[in-house]
Amino acid sequence: PAQWRALKARHRTCSGPGCDRPVNWTSPHHIEFWSHGGPSDLTNLLPLCYYHHRLVHEGGWQVVKTGERVKFIPPDRVIARRNRGPGMRWAA
Repeated sequence: PAQWRALKARHRTCSGPGCDRPVNWTSPHHIEFWSHGGPSDLTNLLPLCYYHHRLVHEGGWQVVKTGERVKFIPPDRVIARRNRGPGMRWAA
């Protein structure tokens, strides 16, 4: 709980790209996964909402920390145009 309070004090929202969900709607994410030996300290934790947590754990996204900066790297996927439904347009 003390760590969670400190994490909430450092971040006002989810750390996911473009996300404005309040930090109270998030849970701590280990940048270096805890299951792979990542520490549970503030330098290895980010608040992520449910959506962004799933992108990392199930969607193939990576979170990489370089110094004080964090990058979210999407998976390398190409979606075939024929998979579009009728009337759908691609957004940039």
